[in-house]
Amino acid sequence: MVEEKSSVENGAANGDMPPQEVSQKSPLTDGSPAQIEVAKSENESTKVEIGNEEEEEFRGLTKDQLMKYSKDPFWVRLRYFLLFLFWAGWVAMLVIAILIIVQAPQCEPPPTMQWLQQSPIVGLAAGSVVPSDIVAFMSSLSISSLYLPALISEYDYFKLNVITNPSNVAEFVRNTCLNVTSNNMACVTDYVPNPVKNNHPWVVNDSYDGLMTDKYYLNYTDARLPDELEKVFSYWSSDYNVTGFIVPQMEVDSEPAVVNVTDSVNVGLKAQDIVVSTSLVLLEVDLDLPGAFKEFIESMYSDWHYYSYNPIGDANTPNTQPRLNCVTLTLMLLPGTPLMQVTDTTQLEATLGEMIRSCVDLRDKDAIKFGETQFANTTQNVVAFTRTMKGTPGYAVAVNLGEGDVNATETINFSALSYVPDSGTVVYSISGKPDSGAKISMKDLDLKVHDGIVVQFVAEY
Repeated sequence: MVEEKSSVENGAANGDMPPQEVSQKSPLTDGSPAQIEVAKSENESTKVEIGNEEEEEFRGLTKDQLMKYSKDPFWVRLRYFLLFLFWAGWVAMLVIAILIIVQAPQCEPPPTMQWLQQSPIVGLAAGSVVPSDIVAFMSSLSISSLYLPALISEYDYFKLNVITNPSNVAEFVRNTCLNVTSNNMACVTDYVPNPVKNNHPWVVNDSYDGLMTDKYYLNYTDARLPDELEKVFSYWSSDYNVTGFIVPQMEVDSEPAVVNVTDSVNVGLKAQDIVVSTSLVLLEVDLDLPGAFKEFIESMYSDWHYYSYNPIGDANTPNTQPRLNCVTLTLMLLPGTPLMQVTDTTQLEATLGEMIRSCVDLRDKDAIKFGETQFANTTQNVVAFTRTMKGTPGYAVAVNLGEGDVNATETINFSALSYVPDSGTVVYSISGKPDSGAKISMKDLDLKVHDGIVVQFVAEY
């Protein structure tokens, strides 16, 4: 026994752990089997009791217990109150949502454009013969409107004008218009003549009393006038397939009320796709006079006009045609509709065919149709402007109508205008240089005499 004790003490002294059995037995019992069984039984009992306490702690109310509270007045009132509060909240949210929708500012309707404004118009001079290939010519240029001037007689609004159109061509006019309209194109003429002759039915017939003044002018204050004009335009649509009528600018200048009357007429004729539009302007500008065209354009662009002009220059004046090329490019892309008086379809195709086709495609872009116009600060002979609309690509257009050295250039700074970045992509140029698709600076764009360019850019709003 002495030796065992000595060995244990030596083991502890040597750093070894004492045997586990000795450490477990000594604090519990004296080692008898009965004592061990009792201890195990007490531990198991303790565990069961702890488990029961945990189960009791997380157990919910029984059905019987819940039923006691279901009829309790306090809890009944609380349930009804919460139910009422729930549905009242839903109703309040619904009412608030409706009020927000009703009182919120309405979105502006998307901009629209009359079909008569969209496409450039091919016009024929009064008394000229309609080319037999007019439909093929218009199709090649993607033009969808043919203008036949002054078809309506000043003697009777329901008669063909035999002064500018000999009486034997009535059937020819009908056939021409039928040919054009059957190819998804439209025929256009001038607004009713005003004043009329003294033997006009609206002058001599008592049933029209009041529609004309004593000077044989239309009386725009007569409430019956829009209805009577609707009958006139419906007749020309049904009898001659003419569905577009353009009011001359002089008519608007002399009697501004014509705009209100045409608006009313357009509402009445909308179902028939007949349009009466203002205003037809003759482009009578001396292109040899520096700044004349620029001044004209900047005074007209804020309103929509139909610009009637001959896009083919005089062979005796060599500088006229290059400048008219610049004029055509400008009129195609500013607010307005070019009405090109054609005398030679072959020459027009050879001279301006590519430009017209390119511009017709561009006229379908939202920025060109509806966008804001800004003019750049340039010299007298340079017209430079941008067309921009939020959410769409912007376009910059510049033409140089100068004279002298054809290699001389004008420098244009478009980036000084709102929304214009430092660079853009060439879409079209009269000279063909730079090439379409080329990147170009918007800060210092150089443009030669008689050249024009269209640049697309990402507008920076």
